Order: sequence, then structure tokens, then C-alpha cells
Amino acid sequence: MISTESTFVPGAKHAPHYAVVVLDGDGVIRLASPGVLDLFGRHPGEIKGQPVEWLVPPRLRTEPVSQWHELAASTLPGAKPVAFETFGLRHNGFEFPIQVSVTAVGDTYHRLFAAVIRDLTDRTLLRSLSPRRVYRSLPSAHP
Repeated sequence: MISTESTFVPGAKHAPHYAVVVLDGDGVIRLASPGVLDLFGRHPGEIKGQPVEWLVPPRLRTEPVSQWHELAASTLPGAKPVAFETFGLRHNGFEFPIQVSVTAVGDTYHRLFAAVIRDLTDRTLLRSLSPRRVYRSLPSAHP
């Protein structure tokens, strides 16, 4: 079980394009890695105590709520993580695509969930380019 911030944060400190948050069974953020500053523009202490929906655009706040309650009810500690894609909301109001992978941690009496949040902006941009455009944009080996 993750008991203190000092045991949680060092492991997630140097993960570029990733943030990790620990949520309780009600979807309230209890711990956050420094990656939330890079992804969301918010300091870890700023999001502690906030509902997980605070990290997504208002137009999508009902979607994560229903997914969160399904995950909290069905995920057992040690089970395979559940992943889904949605959009995150940066502090400046900019929306960006994210993948959220949630796994239960702790025990049956102290239900906590670790959510690894990955910025999908680069992957989404590459998908939008045709293979031909990607090939033409690569530097040539010959002058």
C-alpha cells in the first residue's frame, strides 16, 4: 500500500509525458506525481483533495464519473489495469488527448487506485499524418 508521498513520488518523478495520481474509492485525488505540472500545468499539492473530474474538460465530466465508479466497483488489488482514452484539461484551458490506465492498489479495507495518465498529443498528431507525408517529412540520407 502507498502510505506516504515520499514513497510514491520518487518512482514517478522522471517520467516525461506521464503523470500519476492516487485516488480513493470516491475518485478524490489523494497523491499526485510532479508530472501533473508538466501535463496539466498544476502543482501536485493543488490537485490533492480534488475530484478526478477536475482534470478533464467540463463537457466530459459525466463520462469519467461513470467510468470511475465502474472501475472502483469492479477492480480488485492485483488485477490487470484498465485503460481508456479521453481528454485532459490544462490549467490554461487547453484540451489534450490522454490515456488513463487505472489499477487498484492497497487492500480491500483501504481501496486506493493508481491512475497513470499519458499525454497522447504526439501519437494523435502522427496518426493524423498520412504515411506518405510522414515519409516526406523525414530527413533525407542523401543531400
